[in-house]
This record gives sequence, C-alpha cells and structure tokens, in this order.
Amino acid sequence: MMVVVVILGLIVLALVIFFTGGIKFWGAGQSQLAAQRNARQAMDRMVREIREGKNVINGLDDDIIVVSFPALGSELDYNVTYDPSGTTIVRIKN
Repeated sequence: MMVVVVILGLIVLALVIFFTGGIKFWGAGQSQLAAQRNARQAMDRMVREIREGKNVINGLDDDIIVVSFPALGSELDYNVTYDPSGTTIVRIKN
C-alpha cells in the first residue's frame, strides 16, 4: 500500500510541475502576442497618418518625420511628429 501511495505521489508531483510550466509558457506567449498586436496597431496608425497627411517633411534630423494635416470641419490644422528615440517612436501631436 505504501509503494502505491509513493508512486501516485510522484505522478501527481510530475503532473503539477508539467502544468505549472505550461501555464508559465502560456503567459509568456500571451504577453508576446499583446506586444506584437500593439506594435502592429501603432505601425498601422503611423502608415495611415503618413498616407493621409497633406505634407510629409523629413525634419532636420534624418530620423524625425513631420506630417501636416489640413483643417477638417471644426478641427484646426495640425502636425504630427514622429521622433524615434532609442528603441521607441514618440508620436507628438502639435
């Protein structure tokens, strides 16, 4: 009887370790998926704004992009500046 209890205990322990590892990998996968989704949405927005802009200017620094938009309805004309600093792209609406 003791041998059976020990064997079942080892099996349960192995199952717990297996499922715990699976949950960790699933969580890491979900985080990576969310990061990719956010990056894709940001790039889609940037591409859409550059396409729809009235004027696209490459700023003084070669990395800075300024997109001008005309006035529409009650909204005044405005500029959007993309400034890649380090590993991020900063979007500034002027």
